[in-house]
This record gives sequence, C-alpha cells and structure tokens, in this order.
Amino acid sequence: MAILDCGVSEESRRGVRRVLSDLRSVLGVSTDIKVERCSPASAKSFLLSLNDLKFCVLLVDAIRVKDVYERWPQGKVEYEDLLRTATYKVGKRAYTF
Repeated sequence: MAILDCGVSEESRRGVRRVLSDLRSVLGVSTDIKVERCSPASAKSFLLSLNDLKFCVLLVDAIRVKDVYERWPQGKVEYEDLLRTATYKVGKRAYTF
C-alpha cells in the first residue's frame, strides 16, 4: 500500500494512516505502508516505479486543487495525469482523499 501525500496537513496524514492501519486486515494488505510526500508529478513517477502495488491512497488538499484548477492549467493536467496513472497501476483500488 502506498500513501502519496500531495500537500496535506500532518493531522490529516496521521488520521488517514490511522484509519488505513485499522482497516489493513479487512483490505488484505501488508503492514508495510509506504508514505511519500510529493508533488503530483513525482507521485506519478513513484507509482510507475512500483510493480506490486495493491492499493494506493492519494492525499490532496481540496483548496490547493481548486486553486490549481482555476489558476494553473499545467497543474490541472498534472493532477489529472496522476489520477489516470493511479487508476492504471492499481485499478479500482486507488482512493483519493
């Protein structure tokens, strides 16, 4: 399982990790949870470098994404490309919070 943090608060990151840790046995994933703090472009590279990823959680800040979509067309493309890549690599087991 990978948690890719694209700019959320420490509190949010801890909360998601705690919930996923509690659900680990239900989801059938190992105890090895990779947490990467990264930009959308580096998150995409990280996903493409892994072959055995069963679940992926993308953490994004809603306000930041809204701002990017409104003011920076290239950033919008990066976020959308990241979502496509996550879906391609792990199928329906990619979650965005």
